[in-house]
Amino acid sequence: MEDWSTPGTFGLERTCRQLRATGIDVTHVLWQQGEQETVRGVSKEDYMRGLYRLRGRLAAEGVGAPLFCALSTRVGARTCKEVVAAIGEAAAADDGFRIGPDTDALGAEFRRDGTHLNAKGQDAAAELWLRTLVGSP
Repeated sequence: MEDWSTPGTFGLERTCRQLRATGIDVTHVLWQQGEQETVRGVSKEDYMRGLYRLRGRLAAEGVGAPLFCALSTRVGARTCKEVVAAIGEAAAADDGFRIGPDTDALGAEFRRDGTHLNAKGQDAAAELWLRTLVGSP
């Protein structure tokens, strides 16, 4: 989260400007991240602050679309309940956040190394994202 919520990292601002310059209106932002927090450990409050910083960075670039946050914290058999709780609380308190698919539910057969999705897992995650987004405002 820290990498993405810090200005100037990963070209987020540049990408937003390029989208705006080409006339593409961002209607949904899909966020699938959280495995590092399982490894490093994070508090619910710190992750929630990061979500709000990320949304602030997007808003500063003219992106007001809701942030759909996947529950994506699995590392082997471990998940990060703090990240999941932060996403749930942010979505309950603020229309700018929505709960995305639960990719933590995808077990070992969907992962190439216990964490990252293999081809079967990517297909399954895409299906979960589709189910989440169909019918969303």
